[in-house]
Amino acid sequence: MAGRHAGRFAFAAVALGLAVLITSSCAPQGPPLEELTEQKITDLRVRAEQGDAGAQHDLGFMYWYGLGVTQDEVEAVGWYRRAADQGSVEAQLNLGFAHAVGLGVT
Repeated sequence: MAGRHAGRFAFAAVALGLAVLITSSCAPQGPPLEELTEQKITDLRVRAEQGDAGAQHDLGFMYWYGLGVTQDEVEAVGWYRRAADQGSVEAQLNLGFAHAVGLGVT
C-alpha cells in the first residue's frame, strides 16, 4: 500500500517539475534591450529582410512587445517563423509560445 502511494507521489513530483521547466523555458526570449534608435531599427530590418535569422528573431521580439515599433503579434509571428525556419532556437521557442497562447496565429 505504501509503495503505491510513493509511486503516485513520485509521478506528481515529476509532473510538477516538468510543468515548471516547460513554463519557464516557454517565456519569450529576446534581444538585449538597449536604446532603440530609428537607425538601429532600420539596420535591423534591413538585415532581417536580407535573411539574417538573428535579426529576424529580434525584429519579431520587438513587434511582439511593441519595442520601437507598433505592437503587432501577427507581424511578430511572421518574423519568428522566418527565423525558426532557418534553425533559430529562440525563434522556435517564441513561435511555440505564440501558438500556446493563441496570439498572432490563425
